[in-house]
Amino acid sequence: MRIANLPRYYRSVNAAVAIALLLLSLRHQSSGVVIATGVPVIEAWLMAIGIDLAMVAAELAILAGIKSAWCKSILITTLGISAWFNVLGFWQMDHTVMANSIAVILGIFVPTAIYGLVDTVNRRVPRKPRVNRRRKS
Repeated sequence: MRIANLPRYYRSVNAAVAIALLLLSLRHQSSGVVIATGVPVIEAWLMAIGIDLAMVAAELAILAGIKSAWCKSILITTLGISAWFNVLGFWQMDHTVMANSIAVILGIFVPTAIYGLVDTVNRRVPRKPRVNRRRKS
């Protein structure tokens, strides 16, 4: 692998990790929605997909340069909702103090990591300007 391809490679790895975390987030969010609301599983999955897609869409809009208070408020709200439902999804496993602490940490970490990875994937990598050197004939 050439050095020039490293930024593209890292962006691909970040995108793959973000997708994996989104899938994990969807699983735990849907469990959290079922626990909190008692809705059927299919509705919980659709709600989880909507929350995560809204978070990613708001972040992409902000990165695209759309300066809107709505984008920022949707991003912050969906991050909070995603974290809350992820905590509930992780919480259901075991009820010891250690397990509950880990549930809170992971529940907050997963949507925050998705946010950071999507942000990193979509940032432009600065490149060195080319210097045109003309040969003297």
